[in-house]
Parts: sequence; structure tokens; C-alpha cells
Amino acid sequence: MIRTIAKGFCFSIFALIASPASFAGVDRQFDTLRVAIGADPVGLDPALHFHAPGKLVLQHIGEALVAHRDDMSIAPMLAESFEVSDDGRTYTFQIRKGARFHNGDAVTANDVVYAFQDYYLNPDVNWECRIYYDGSGSVIDRSNGAHVTAIEATATDTVVFRLKEPSNLFLARMADVSCAPLIFHRDSLDSTTPWQTFVGSGPYQFVHWKKGEEILLRRFVDYVPSADKRDGYSGAKHAYANELVLRIMQDRSAQLAALRDGDIDIVLDVQAKEYGDLAVTDAIRLHTTSTINFWNLLLQTEDPLLSDIRIRRAMAHAIDVDYLAAVMTDGRQVSNASVISSNSEFYSESQRISHALDPAKSRKLLLEAGYDGQPVEIVANRDTFPEMAQIGVLVRSMLRAVGINAVLNIMPWDEQLNARYQTGKFQLQAFGQGGRNHPLLVFGKFIGPKAEKARFQWDDDEALATVRAAQRLQDPAELQSVLDDLHLRMLDEVPTLALFNFEYHDATRDNLQGFHTTPFMRTTLWGVWKDPLSDAD
Repeated sequence: MIRTIAKGFCFSIFALIASPASFAGVDRQFDTLRVAIGADPVGLDPALHFHAPGKLVLQHIGEALVAHRDDMSIAPMLAESFEVSDDGRTYTFQIRKGARFHNGDAVTANDVVYAFQDYYLNPDVNWECRIYYDGSGSVIDRSNGAHVTAIEATATDTVVFRLKEPSNLFLARMADVSCAPLIFHRDSLDSTTPWQTFVGSGPYQFVHWKKGEEILLRRFVDYVPSADKRDGYSGAKHAYANELVLRIMQDRSAQLAALRDGDIDIVLDVQAKEYGDLAVTDAIRLHTTSTINFWNLLLQTEDPLLSDIRIRRAMAHAIDVDYLAAVMTDGRQVSNASVISSNSEFYSESQRISHALDPAKSRKLLLEAGYDGQPVEIVANRDTFPEMAQIGVLVRSMLRAVGINAVLNIMPWDEQLNARYQTGKFQLQAFGQGGRNHPLLVFGKFIGPKAEKARFQWDDDEALATVRAAQRLQDPAELQSVLDDLHLRMLDEVPTLALFNFEYHDATRDNLQGFHTTPFMRTTLWGVWKDPLSDAD
């Protein structure tokens, strides 16, 4: 058996770990942590929790069996360990000792079976992510996943998932914060207002939701944390705040004013235009992380001019990606020519390889291709993503420097997305890509037949077959080799140019300690405490 076990201490000291009032000799428990959110959740139904405010609530009151570390590897969460059979078709999870629902009931394997079979995989529920588990997904629709054929409670604390065929995407799908199957007590569905009182097993429990005003969560005193070190969404979740108040404030200026005045402790997702003022504001601290999302330059390989690979390679060697990253982020980020995040465990030395800046080589390739000054249009917008316009300006200058007649067309984002990107009617686009929690899913965004979807960048049957076959690999070294080869082939064929990863910023009062934002652009509020020597609570 291939075995993955949560690292940690024996159960006899869980009581000490679970007490947030005393940790490393420091009293960290405090009354209230106040967070501004811009809108009410759509709801607290976990089948609909792709809306950001709902995710924030649910990730603190519920847990899935597994979770992502910051390097995007998979760790046990509500499970304390799991085993994978040698053939990759059977996954056995052990429920974490001491895990309880907020109504006091112990979490059992039957609860996991109930949550999956009666709810998540029930066609009547219409869970958007069910296709990741029922075998109906595919690379073409970016919904690749596993095919679960059976879920069994083999003991009170043991649940087994059986797959039709091996899938190294199974755990990644289960850990995906955007669509995590959080385990809940069946009382959540028995209430007269389903999901208004989600009964989960997380470090905080739901108290009330006053629409348009606030959502109140309270520390679950019977929560027993994982024995592992806090890492991303995994490991120990110490609830130091007795209460989490998520204050619903649609007015962004009001959020920032409340942060400055100390009425709010945290403002999420600071935008580039807000960064400068907040960075020089007393008693405010900015927290920046590099994310799985990335900026890139799309190249239309079916364009009469850009269908010549020499033209595309000439462009690649003309663009100074290091300069782009430094200018766009004030030196905080470095370039990344891979579609795999630099945070990822799969970001190897091979993934660091990029096109060398070589203007002389660009000019030589253009001459060989017979380029004769034809205009090349770069599409971008500044109304929704001003970064795309900024990238477009810089890329235009770099291409012109080697003799390419680059012109920049700024248009509304809706037009760029729907009339150009979705239809494939462009030559170049300054663009941004939402990353994925597994590298095969990232490559799957780009690879596919343009006849099926015009937005596909890399129409390569061999690459597509490679991605499909790689989903069955169980050996991490074999998978790494495939990913490295795909990266080098993408560099060679130049269907797109990855530039650098997105930044994500949160702003907090400077007395907050232990604050953490994950590469998934999601903030975790467990493990946060207030420094008593700074602002009073």
C-alpha cells in the first residue's frame, strides 16, 4: 500500500493542542476578530459555495477529508490519514480522532457516506462539481476527474472510496477549496430552512446571519485540531478568536475607512490602486502572496502570420519577462514562464526554464520567416483588468524594439473576453488565467482542438493524449517527468507565453499575528491572534 499519514503527536496530548488559550507559553485567545466582506453569500448550501463570501464562511465551519498545503500537495484534514492501494483504485480514510460536529455528535464514516451518496453525488442536488466524481468529466470541458463506483463505511472511523480506474486528480478535486465536498451532519438537511444552520465540524460554528449586516461565527470549544503543523488549509486550526464577525460592507471606501479607524481588523483582496495608500498608513499591515493565477500573452497559432512558428519564437525571445514582472509588481514578484505555479510541489528546475531574452535571435527568426512589417494586434482592456493594458503597453514596446509592427487595441473587458478570447478572433492578447490546484488541470485549460473550443491555445493531439494518460500515473516521479516535458514542449511551440504569477493582497491592523493567505487567493482566519501590546481588542 502507498501510505500517507498525518504527521503529529499521539492522541494523549490532543487536549493540550486543542486549547487556544495557552500555546507556546503565550495567551492568544481574544474576544472578536472583525472582517469586512463585500456581499452576502448566495447561501450556505455547500453545493453552491463557489461564491467567495460563502466559501469564506464554509471553510471555517466545515472540513473536507483532505486539504491543500501551501505547496498544493494533499494533506489529511477531517481524515487523520489515508491509504491508496497499489493499483490506485481504492482510497481508505481514517476519520480524525476526536472530530465532532457542532451539535456534539462524533463524526463517523457513515456521515461521510451520507454526505457523498445522499447529497453531493445525488443527481437531484445538481452539485456543479459532481462531474469530477461520477466519470462524466473530460479534458475538453476542463472537468476531468475520477469515477467513484462505491463508497463504504468499513468501520466506525473508516471510509473507503473505490474508483473505476486510477486518477491522481481524485484527492486534488476533494481538496479543491473552490468545490470542496465538506462533510456535514444530516441535521443540516432536516431543518425547516436547509443550510441556514450548516452543522459542520470546523473550528468555528455558525451562530447567525443578518443579511446585509453581518455573519457571526463562534469558536467551537470541542474542536480537536489536527496534530500536524498549520500549512495552507491543512494542519492545526487553532481558533484563537472567540467570535468571528464577518461584517457585510458593499461600499469599498467604507471598508477601508473602518480598517483605518480600527473598527475592522481585516479587509480582503486589496487592489493595485489601493495598495500604495495602505502601504504608508500607520497601524495597517499589507500581506502579499504569490498565487496560482498568472498573467500571460495568448498567441493565435491559426492566424496566417502567427501560424509560422518562427514568428512566435521571435516574439518569445523579444519579451523581457523579468523586467515585466519587476515593473508590474514593484519588484515583489519574479517571472514564471511555466503555467504551473511557482508555489507548487511540481515546480521543478525544468519548470524554471524560459525563453532567453535575445533580440538578435528575434531579428534573425523574423528574417528567416520573411516578416515584412505586417501589423500585429495586441488586445487588452483597462476597465476591469488594468494590468492587461499595462502588460500590453510593455509588450508592444518590446516587440517594436526588434522590428515587429505591434499595435495595441484597448477595448472593454466584455468584448475582449467574449468577442475575442471565446471566439479565437485575435492575434495576441494580454490576458490573465485562473490557475488550478493540479498541474494537469492547468495544462488542460490550454490543450485541446480549436474546432471544439476556439479558446484552446494549444491544438496538439499528442499533448492532449499525454495529459489524459498522465491522470492515471501513481508515481510522483513519473508525473513530474511528464509535466516537465509538457512545459518544454509548450516553450518550443509557443502557443502561449506565461509571464508571472498574480499577487494577492490582504490588509490587516498591525496588531494581528499569525495571519495567512494561501496561494489559492483565500484567507484563513484560524491561527490568528492579537498582540496585546498593540491596539486593544
